[in-house]
Amino acid sequence: MMFSNSGSTQTSYSTLSTQLLQDPEPFQKSQETCFSQASRTSKTNILVILDAQVEDCEKLQKGVVPQAKVILLDRTEDGIEQITQALRKYTDLSEIHIISHGSPGCLQLGNTQLSLDTLKRYASQLQTWSVPTLILYGCNVAAGDAGVEFIEKLHQITGAKIAASANKTGDSALGGDWNLEVKTDEFKVSLALTSEAIANYSSVLVSFPVDTLTVQNVPATPLDEPVTTIDQTTGNSVNFTFGQGENLEVTGFSRTIDNNQQESYLSGGVLDRFVLRRVDNPQVSIDRQIIWYEEVDGNNNTQPIALKPTSAIEQAAEQNLEPMQVALFSDIINRGTDNIFANADNAQGNINNIERVDYISTGGLTVPDAPGAALDDFGFLLLERGGNDPFKIAAITALDPAGNPSAFGDLISFPNQQVGWGITTTELQPAIFRQDPNSD
Repeated sequence: MMFSNSGSTQTSYSTLSTQLLQDPEPFQKSQETCFSQASRTSKTNILVILDAQVEDCEKLQKGVVPQAKVILLDRTEDGIEQITQALRKYTDLSEIHIISHGSPGCLQLGNTQLSLDTLKRYASQLQTWSVPTLILYGCNVAAGDAGVEFIEKLHQITGAKIAASANKTGDSALGGDWNLEVKTDEFKVSLALTSEAIANYSSVLVSFPVDTLTVQNVPATPLDEPVTTIDQTTGNSVNFTFGQGENLEVTGFSRTIDNNQQESYLSGGVLDRFVLRRVDNPQVSIDRQIIWYEEVDGNNNTQPIALKPTSAIEQAAEQNLEPMQVALFSDIINRGTDNIFANADNAQGNINNIERVDYISTGGLTVPDAPGAALDDFGFLLLERGGNDPFKIAAITALDPAGNPSAFGDLISFPNQQVGWGITTTELQPAIFRQDPNSD
């Protein structure tokens, strides 16, 4: 589902090394913990890299200590390449401070990410960053196993001492602080912002997840006869009736940004093709369908169990598609796919052989030519029941003559709900179905 902003917007495993240390000292808003004439001399060469996508970017830029030089990253260009090019002008730097949005094991820099998925690609450029110390301000960059692995590998590539945050960085009212808790070496960290800038900054350096969905209720299409299936836990037969309520169709969403302000986005579906890419594995070598549906409230396991939305199997037969394709390529959010990328370790056998899902716009995507329109105002809504499955996503940048993807943008990692997903107020009671070819 593609969405556009109805208003204005601003964007956003390894083993723990014995060198990675938790800094026990909390940040104090004092002259001793920021750069000052007492702690830094004019001979110290400090470079601050500031990503233009950060909220209140101008305020932070004005709040950089006078001893430091500032480079502002263009949000439309590759940030790593911008930094590499800028560093050619400086030969005697002692520290680089990178102020950008972040997530576990990932920094948002310009129009790309520096992450576990892109470190190898950018290694040759990173090795030219001849600087003793890297200070990373982005939220959650060093959080979890992915964060630790990222910091450790970046340290190995650059040779720099690194300090980074394992939680939100920024305003305490939004759950942030200015502690950089994880270090590759034991050293004192001094921030490149004045005390006044820190005290007056009212944002956090993290992308804001979706927290409210806008939906419309559309009458579902009932099946004439109940469907009988086998409960994978008990082995007993269970009867279900479909289309016994309404389809919940998402029409938009909103997210909370600075100072509890809301940004709203509206649906603008422009995709016209959808493909499941299957690769057989030792567990699954068939076109298995795994779909969940919302149950009608108060079923109490009385048969037949009533399900609210329209059956995807029925629609698939009408459209000559797989049921999972129907579930994934619609605006209905009270039915969906289950364990789409899982191929092992499920007690009920609900695993599959799907390695990639392609959403395709054969004519390409164009930002509307409207006053104030920008790339940051457009994107795709991703919903995950429970928010507990990590995955990766990349833009399709070219199609071959047959209409199949032939080139891709950078892979971007999305972690699980503990660090990445927003939790909406939409709550559903699901029933999960698995259908194999030539079976009921």
